[in-house]
Amino acid sequence: MKRAYFLLWLTGTLLLAGGCLLPWEIAGEMDAAATRGIQLFPEIEDNGGATVLGLGVAIGLLSFKPKKLVDNPEIWRLVLSIILVLLCSLYFLRGILHQIAIGNVMTARVLGIGLVLILLGSILLLVFSSFDMPKRTQKQGRRSSKSI
Repeated sequence: MKRAYFLLWLTGTLLLAGGCLLPWEIAGEMDAAATRGIQLFPEIEDNGGATVLGLGVAIGLLSFKPKKLVDNPEIWRLVLSIILVLLCSLYFLRGILHQIAIGNVMTARVLGIGLVLILLGSILLLVFSSFDMPKRTQKQGRRSSKSI
């Protein structure tokens, strides 16, 4: 159970991180220009990917180091996951509406794979946050009444 829980978190986080760096929208056919969540080259530019990545990191911190940060990490993790899904859905919907508004012209923008990946990653992190993390159990020896 712990391994499946960790893999669910890891998959969601990797999808978020990869989706933030991959194109969110692609414009044009011959000379394609891509809009990324976080653009690193030729100059650093943020188009909303840093917020998505920051929420993903916060969910991870609340999952594996909860006692050092807040009192009720399960509630905060769930709230941040819901905010993350809503934010990613907003970016995805904005891309679809932008594509519809431009219409069918030669330089129309199309959705990139990055938007799909951040939406899938945020849904996986919401599923991850809705489950309780398995508690570590310590092996306790049987105490006999003679040892008291």
